[in-house]
Amino acid sequence: MNALFIGGSTFLGHSLKSQFKRIYLSSHITSIDLPRENYLLFKTSDEEFLDMRDLVKLGNYSKDVDYIFINLYDLLDPSAIHESKQSQNLLLQTLNFCLDLIERQNANVLLLLNKNQYLEPSNSYQNQYNIILDFYLTYFKYLSKVNNEKISIFMLPNLIGKYAPQHSVMQIFKNNIKSNQPSTVTVSKREFVHVNEVVSIILDHLNSVENYIEVKSSSIEIANLFYIVNNKLNGKSNSIVLNKEPYLLNRIPLDPEITKKASSSLNFYK
Repeated sequence: MNALFIGGSTFLGHSLKSQFKRIYLSSHITSIDLPRENYLLFKTSDEEFLDMRDLVKLGNYSKDVDYIFINLYDLLDPSAIHESKQSQNLLLQTLNFCLDLIERQNANVLLLLNKNQYLEPSNSYQNQYNIILDFYLTYFKYLSKVNNEKISIFMLPNLIGKYAPQHSVMQIFKNNIKSNQPSTVTVSKREFVHVNEVVSIILDHLNSVENYIEVKSSSIEIANLFYIVNNKLNGKSNSIVLNKEPYLLNRIPLDPEITKKASSSLNFYK
């Protein structure tokens, strides 16, 4: 069993790729990712890694694959979108590569997205994020209907856990607590799920017939999340600065008739 992971060497991608390999020991794993500022790429010794910027190698990719994971959850950060624009729209070129591969092979496609968009985009990044997310959703929905491709779209909340980027809220809290620095906390609630739970849900639905799988969890106040982390790390500081919500998020509307709900617990430490 062979699998291709687009965005397979950062947070969710690496966690998913590693667990897939543990389950399917004899599988061949290929990870395609984009090196970028402020992001670590996690590679394993038994995988084939391809730099997304090396489009010649991507175009010559000829291995048979059973599963194609397109991890836009990790690939739509500001650094990736900036790097994509600087390199002749790499994200779109990579999508074209995926589509060509999907047409040539009878692979299951799993598209991984954040289920939230910016309600009122206030800067260039937020606007581009919404546009790219809409484009991918529309295109893959069309592709699954017209070509009858085996495509499952996973709509995910905010993820926490090992390999999370340093600018993620949990990592910022951890770093501030360890250095006894105050944390700026927005007055808002968010859904958070541990990445291990999401990985289990995705792998349980490898051959799902549902078009959409929405992962749900309870929402938590950001301030309460800080106190949970502080207590877990035995932090001596409970210093936070409350700030007004800088932006509003809107859950992407999904057709309930073709959407399966996958619930998860509010467990931050696994």
